[in-house]
Amino acid sequence: MTRIIALFLSRVLQTSTGLWERLVSASFPYILLAVFTLLSARPCMAFEARFYPVFPKRDPLHNKVFSTLSKASLTIKCIGENEIDVYIGNYCKERNSYEPIYFTQNQVYLFLKEQKDKRLLAVWFLKPIMNMKQERIQQILNSYKAFLADFGYERVLILGAAASGVYVVYDSEQAKR
Repeated sequence: MTRIIALFLSRVLQTSTGLWERLVSASFPYILLAVFTLLSARPCMAFEARFYPVFPKRDPLHNKVFSTLSKASLTIKCIGENEIDVYIGNYCKERNSYEPIYFTQNQVYLFLKEQKDKRLLAVWFLKPIMNMKQERIQQILNSYKAFLADFGYERVLILGAAASGVYVVYDSEQAKR
């Protein structure tokens, strides 16, 4: 197989010397590995900032948002600029209920800074934020973008909770493009 490819390439390039053939056959495993790696690497899907509805008609990308969310290294929830839930709180087994303890950005700074897996940080803006005026949501978003920039996450995905879908408020992967 290697010899056939080398012969084909040598004919295409009209090289009559055996140098090209030897070069290709010697490096063929490495070339094959490089091509396989490039073809198998799936690009990361970046989401544009908009609403992805589930009702009345499901957006085809809605499931992809949640599929990406399921791969998050860490997920946090926010109900205000300085009210962050990092899933530390009171859990009641009998009622299967959770009472979060909300922290300020300053209180969770070292917690977020010391995380080892920094591939994807998912941040939920819950309804108290999403029900604010657009200007206030933008102020809070800018505050969080500045705050989260210190931690070195490869990707930050900020989502907004809604009853009939999900808002992608910010995707750092989209901002890079």
